[in-house]
Amino acid sequence: MKIFGSPFRYIQGPGAIAHLGDILAPLGERYFLIFDEVVKEIIGNRIADSLHQAGKNCHIGLFGGECCKSEILKLKQQAQKEPPEVIIGAGGGKTADTAKVLSIELELPVVIVPTIASNDAPTSHFAVVYNENHVYDHMEIMKLSPWYVVVDTEILVKAPKRFFVAGIGDAIATKFEAEANANSGANNYFEGQVSQAALALADQSWQIIKEKAFESLQAIDTGIVNQAFEDVVEATILLSGLGFENGGLAAAHSISSGFTFLDQTRGTMHGEMVAFGLLVQFMLEERPKQFLNEMFSFYQKVGLPVTLAELGIKPSISEKLVPAMETICGPASEIHNMPFEIHTEMVARAILKADLMGEALKG
Repeated sequence: MKIFGSPFRYIQGPGAIAHLGDILAPLGERYFLIFDEVVKEIIGNRIADSLHQAGKNCHIGLFGGECCKSEILKLKQQAQKEPPEVIIGAGGGKTADTAKVLSIELELPVVIVPTIASNDAPTSHFAVVYNENHVYDHMEIMKLSPWYVVVDTEILVKAPKRFFVAGIGDAIATKFEAEANANSGANNYFEGQVSQAALALADQSWQIIKEKAFESLQAIDTGIVNQAFEDVVEATILLSGLGFENGGLAAAHSISSGFTFLDQTRGTMHGEMVAFGLLVQFMLEERPKQFLNEMFSFYQKVGLPVTLAELGIKPSISEKLVPAMETICGPASEIHNMPFEIHTEMVARAILKADLMGEALKG
């Protein structure tokens, strides 16, 4: 049986948060707003003012920086002092995930307001929980997707370029992982088969990125939103978000999850590791040399990593990968959604093969 899921509303455009109070009016009167110190300085007052101007009651919980059990408990206790009707998470992926987990525990709707386009998590109905050292712990699943995802592109265009490039890296994998799931018959994250709609959205995400990524990066350089930037944001957040949830994940994300167990990757972003993981997936799939050359070239032009060293993993020898392999190839790993049998040795070889090709192309 095919199942397709999505947020209730997705809203994107310049100045969107100025209308947040009116946009969210149907959801309730009392809001618990989560953001970190950085987001507070940039847009915190604007969000709170928009809610207050719409006659809404808004209380703030400061996010400490990691989506972990202790942080979730702290914010839950703060929220319960004056019980809200709606949770709002404004910021990056960790803030969004924390807001989602809080909405699960308090059984409330959640609204996501991303301030960076570094991944496709805003539209999803699950959250990744880490320990205090940012090592993957477990995943939490919401009964429903976020009610609203509000994307203000005037805010996103002023974020550091690295975040935007990482979001491109995360989104590129969506098409190829969804196709792997469809070919293997694996379920998506709604426990249904991959639909044609999911494959079409995932493919469109990649087509937009391939066509408009370079022009969209010019908007980051100038700080002025252009149409290419609007389109790529939609591709990396909405199309990729719907594509990965409804299409499923495979090798690229499994490798990224495994890499979080390596101390060397502490400063590496999720989308950067997923992007390299996709190159490894291509090696596992034995893609043609011309295709690989085109993808490696695109990565280099956009600014995505093509070597282990660029992820912080030095030297690039198999012994350094041992702590990651148990997660990458474990029985619960999405890598087994690939349409062929997977074993540890072949994955280790594919990682090193991708690294060697990247090193060779860099000269």
